[in-house]
Amino acid sequence: MRRSPVCRARSVVDVAGAAIGVVSDLLVELKGLAVAMADDGLDDASKRALKAQYNALYDQMRTTIGEASFGGANMLDGSLTEYAPLGFDTPIKAYNLLGALTGAGVSGGGGAGITEPVNGNLTGTTFGDVDAPINGNLSGVVVGDVNDNVSGNLTGTVFGSVTGTINHNINGTVTGDLIGNVNGEITGSGVIGGDVVGTVNGNISGDVYGDIVGVVTGNISGTVYGRILGTVNGSISGTVHNGAVAPPSLPSAPTPPGGFEDLGGLIPGGSDGLALPGGTPGSAEFIALIGEIEQMLNAVNTIGASLGTASRQIDIVYDLEGANADRADKHRGLLVDADLGRASAALEAQNVREQLALQALQISNASPRIVLSLFAA
Repeated sequence: MRRSPVCRARSVVDVAGAAIGVVSDLLVELKGLAVAMADDGLDDASKRALKAQYNALYDQMRTTIGEASFGGANMLDGSLTEYAPLGFDTPIKAYNLLGALTGAGVSGGGGAGITEPVNGNLTGTTFGDVDAPINGNLSGVVVGDVNDNVSGNLTGTVFGSVTGTINHNINGTVTGDLIGNVNGEITGSGVIGGDVVGTVNGNISGDVYGDIVGVVTGNISGTVYGRILGTVNGSISGTVHNGAVAPPSLPSAPTPPGGFEDLGGLIPGGSDGLALPGGTPGSAEFIALIGEIEQMLNAVNTIGASLGTASRQIDIVYDLEGANADRADKHRGLLVDADLGRASAALEAQNVREQLALQALQISNASPRIVLSLFAA
């Protein structure tokens, strides 16, 4: 039990160090793919194959960092600024390597977004498009487009357009166009910053900043700053400005909190991470990507060296604690041996005293018999 805090610290740092080694190897492979993609002489099939390889390795790298956790402590995903093991005077620096790779310290980033189904509510902030269904409510923030269906309500904010179907109400804000259908209402707290192109199977009591081009099966009681060009099956009791009045300002989209600057100056700030750019291979974006990968590789190697130093320090503490525990066990053994010796000596002395008393008693009992024997003679 004496070594358990040190053992945990050793495991946390070693897991992070092992992940850094994998990330370093993957970065070398990504650099090779980026160099190949910068070749203007590649045919389209080769370009698609290289992009697929790059994206697969990029996702593997993010997964490796996200899973570099022991006992709930991850020194690479930005969840910790430092790791302070119990009994250590100086904390060990942690890194937001996941944020640096994606351009964000949260899900998505660098255009990666969400590509796997979300079985539950989508909370928090996602940088990138949502290209997979959300089997719950969208109650977080999406900086990108929602291109798949939401089975619940949209109560959060989408800084982009919605092309998927919202199967319940919109109580939040969509700063772009609503292209998909809504199988519910756009409530009084809902705001559509662009046009309503799809079908709203209910009422619109919220505000629409653009035009209503699609079909509204219910009533419109909210404010429409654009025009109504589509079909409204119910009544229109709200105000329609037909573009004569400017709508209120929409909130500004948040910027990714991550980026290379999260690595304590190891890499210059301003990058969007290592997500694959959308340009054509051979363009300036891919040339810049090669340089960013090289910078990231240098930073990762520096982090690996730092973790190696921390691991060595933990090993020293581990060995010292082990030696102290061994000495304590030895001294306890000596104390136990000493107690046994004293007890044995006391028992021996008691036995001697009892034997002497018995002999004295025998001598005293023998004296009367000697006197009587004289008279008998």
